[in-house]
Amino acid sequence: MLNKIKYSFFSLCFLLFISTAFAIERKDLIQTVEKISSAQRLLSNEISQWNKEKETLLIELSLIRSSIKDHAQSQGKLKERVEAKKKEKALLLETLSKQEMLKKNISSFIDENSKLIIQTSSKVPTSLQYLISDELKRLKSQLKSSSTTNTEKLGTINSLTSAIIKLQKEVHKTKEVVSINGEKLEVDAIYLGSFTGYFRSASAVGLLTLKDGKWIAEVTSDKSENIISLFNQFEKKAAPKIIKLPIGGSK
Repeated sequence: MLNKIKYSFFSLCFLLFISTAFAIERKDLIQTVEKISSAQRLLSNEISQWNKEKETLLIELSLIRSSIKDHAQSQGKLKERVEAKKKEKALLLETLSKQEMLKKNISSFIDENSKLIIQTSSKVPTSLQYLISDELKRLKSQLKSSSTTNTEKLGTINSLTSAIIKLQKEVHKTKEVVSINGEKLEVDAIYLGSFTGYFRSASAVGLLTLKDGKWIAEVTSDKSENIISLFNQFEKKAAPKIIKLPIGGSK
């Protein structure tokens, strides 16, 4: 009986151990299953989140690629603009160089022609200087001024040249003071432009010619009749007729 009770006791203990062990295993299994389920849910959430982020990343990647393409195109256009600007700069420098050369040529032209026109002006008879005096004074003043532009100087040279040309085309009757035999004498004078002049006074008749930059009075008795006729015709005191007179000039 005792042995039977012992057997029963041990059997009960064994069953309790087995039941306890099984309960422990079941509990661990449930916890494991729960952990697996939790891990699956977490993984599912991570996958879902990744898919969302992936779409966003793909869009951003597409934008980046498009930006890179646009940037490359912009760089190409920028490079073209830079090359175009380089060509414009080279052309500008060439133009500036030509302008500087032209400016020097114009300055040289102004210097040379100013000297020539001033020298020509000095050959205009004293009594006719008033016809060009304004332009001549202006030109001399401009040549001394650093603020006067080349355009202004050229304009004055042109005006003075035009005044001299106009003077050369006309016949002028005026009063002149001449030197005859060392004596100063006021005479009537007629100038054909500024090439040749003729004078008349109560005591002498003759030619006015330019010699060595000065106008000289030369008494010419053999031509006095024609010279007097010239004055009379010019003053309308005689009928027009053909007369012969020498045409002199600068000697």
